[in-house]
Amino acid sequence: AVDADSEVGVIENAGRVSTVSPPVISFNPDTVVGYVAPFWSNVETLWVRNTGVDTLFFSLEEMDTAVSPSAAWVETLFFDDMEGGEDGWVTVDYSGIGNYWMRVNSHPAVSPWYHSPVFSWYCGDTSTGDYPQNLDNALITPPIYIPEYATSAYLSFWEWYSIPYGYDFGYVEISRDGVNWYQLRSGVTAESYEWKEAVLDLSPYIGDTVYIRFRLASGGWGGGTGWFIDDVVVGIKRWGVTWMDEDTREGRVPPGDSVPVELTFSARDFPCETLCTAILRFTSNAPDTSPVDVPVYLYVRIPRISLSADSFRISIPVNTLYQETLWVKNTGEGELVFTVDEGPYVFSKLLPDTIFYDDVESGADGWEYYGLWHRTSHRFISDSSSWYYGIENVWNYNTGDANRGALVTPRIDLSTYEDAVLSFWHFLDAEGAPYEHGVLMASRDGGGSWEVIWEKNSTGGQWLQEIVDLDDWVGTGDFRLKFLFDTQDSNNNDFEGWYIDDILITGSPFEADWLSASPSSGKAMEGESVAVIVTVDGSYMVPDTVYRAALVVKSNDINEPVRFAYVTVSTVSQGIGSRVPGRFFISLLDPVMSSDVFRFEYGVPKERRVILNVYDVAGRRVVSLVDGRRKPGYYRVSWNLENVPSGIYFVRFDVPEEHKVKVIKVAVVK
Repeated sequence: AVDADSEVGVIENAGRVSTVSPPVISFNPDTVVGYVAPFWSNVETLWVRNTGVDTLFFSLEEMDTAVSPSAAWVETLFFDDMEGGEDGWVTVDYSGIGNYWMRVNSHPAVSPWYHSPVFSWYCGDTSTGDYPQNLDNALITPPIYIPEYATSAYLSFWEWYSIPYGYDFGYVEISRDGVNWYQLRSGVTAESYEWKEAVLDLSPYIGDTVYIRFRLASGGWGGGTGWFIDDVVVGIKRWGVTWMDEDTREGRVPPGDSVPVELTFSARDFPCETLCTAILRFTSNAPDTSPVDVPVYLYVRIPRISLSADSFRISIPVNTLYQETLWVKNTGEGELVFTVDEGPYVFSKLLPDTIFYDDVESGADGWEYYGLWHRTSHRFISDSSSWYYGIENVWNYNTGDANRGALVTPRIDLSTYEDAVLSFWHFLDAEGAPYEHGVLMASRDGGGSWEVIWEKNSTGGQWLQEIVDLDDWVGTGDFRLKFLFDTQDSNNNDFEGWYIDDILITGSPFEADWLSASPSSGKAMEGESVAVIVTVDGSYMVPDTVYRAALVVKSNDINEPVRFAYVTVSTVSQGIGSRVPGRFFISLLDPVMSSDVFRFEYGVPKERRVILNVYDVAGRRVVSLVDGRRKPGYYRVSWNLENVPSGIYFVRFDVPEEHKVKVIKVAVVK
């Protein structure tokens, strides 16, 4: 028999009476509180306990308490209000009658010609206020990656159009490869009468890199005002708890035992700025127990990075070593996580070096050419001239016979670069492969041998910019390019030919091998500083030369994720007898404290372990400035006094293998 008013069942079994307690669920802690820094993750453990004497089975689900079910976190992947230039957009004329897509800041028949001042893209003729018959022109975005973590994706834009109804259409299309295109909606036609926003679903393309194409196609009618596009956005949305993951969603707890549920918090996406809230809803087989909610709070603590110096200007003799200290401090909250990399000075601009550039405005400039290649002012992309393969004033390459010619760059040094990219503008009108067409060749031996790296048949009656990867050619000091045009026969040579303009090669130099930083990564809690030893190795430097590089400090500071400390080194000549010091020594460079820093110089005549610590009057170590093996040379190190109280301190220089110790007494006065 079972007493219905009791929580304990009484069971009669073979003359024996026993009691059975059902499973009882509880949690430790009963509220989960986590802390995490941006771009970092943290793990907290929630223990599920069973205080009963029967097995507990449970399952859990996440419930977002910060947003309503219809709300979502939104991220913008691409935005262009058309105010900053072409910004990677490409226009294409498929009809062969001309390119009519252009950025405009006025229009003779439409006002306003923009949704947000003052530019928009327009397909039409600004001189006549309409567009021609049989037009097929496209405006294509740069490639846009839609990340896999998106719940949904969308395209939005504003448009104004006047297109003859039923004859001409404005299509919005999408492609994964830039070749095969699919409509996102039916083509618009007729009149919009005003600026209207369009929003289209891109969710089927999550995880893909896509191109968006706005294409105006005329079916022989023409005469409409045309199509304006402005304020284009590609974005994604995410629903639910995106900042927390559990290692299990269900479990089994034996009587009197506990099992862990590990919660991994990530602030990569910042869906809730500085405080995220949610609940974990547990359902179990504990009788008469409704689902139990465990509150979860995640505090996103924002660290702030501070560098003791943003530049070092150093003068050293060649064949010596020199050290400085870069202090990385966390002036914000939470944990600062950082890395330090050595990079060429050009990284300070976040732009590659210009290795070679010619706008064809100042003569041959070392180019070699033969055949019909020459400079012309008939067509050009910038200023007033370009290279042209064809007959001047005839504007074709019909000589009555087969003909060929090559345009060859001067020698270009790629020996100090780890990557390189070629860009050039061209206008190409030719019969096409397998006969005459545009061919680009490259040589790594100054022109002794050549390899085809790019080909094209036509640019469709317009100037196009081409981008060609030259990574396979870096490391050579005798690089050349050849633009080759070969008719192969005397037939069909009445096409206009080939124009080349604004030839540019850019690249990133190899990382500086004379600069190093240790440690290359670190962590700092609130108010803490980490010493990064910056070493300049002059072993292979040339006298009377200036070397430049940059320390690239990346961190989880969302306001300044990348900082630079620029290093400029000037070398001086030095006799061979003084390349290394004659003894171990340490000296104070600044007898009087200045700018909250003491600087020390020490010398190492032979490779040994060097220890440099600072102690207070009680004999407690305050900071370790150096601890490691040093090659022969001169070194400098700084002690940052920003958080050091006033008092007397002792700087101990120790070379254990030599049994040498020297102590310098300094006073910190604030």
